[in-house]
Amino acid sequence: MKKEILFVLLKDFADWEGAYIAPNLNLGVEPGSESKYIVKTVSIRKEPVVSIGGFKVLPDYEIHDIPADYAGIVLIGGMSWFTPEAEAIVPLVKEAIGEHQVVNAWPVFVTPPFFLVYTVS
Repeated sequence: MKKEILFVLLKDFADWEGAYIAPNLNLGVEPGSESKYIVKTVSIRKEPVVSIGGFKVLPDYEIHDIPADYAGIVLIGGMSWFTPEAEAIVPLVKEAIGEHQVVNAWPVFVTPPFFLVYTVS
């Protein structure tokens, strides 16, 4: 069974950021290689979240029904990370770090995209 990587989406998320990593997670890094992961989305509520570019995504999970066995989280950038809504994500990030999960965060509007990966092995 594939391990889930959770992409965290907030209102006005940067829809292009997940496009850089999602194909490699879902399909494998090299053509023909087998992937160990599947991408799932999570948000504050299980309601459509609209990106900066106008994409409407229905999250797979809301913040309170995330499975315990996920492999890591990716915090997709956007315009809402400095709002009170984003504070609901803090416990998830702390839990992931405490459980030694991979935590990846993309800064907003950086070209080319640079990212931070925090992991404890």
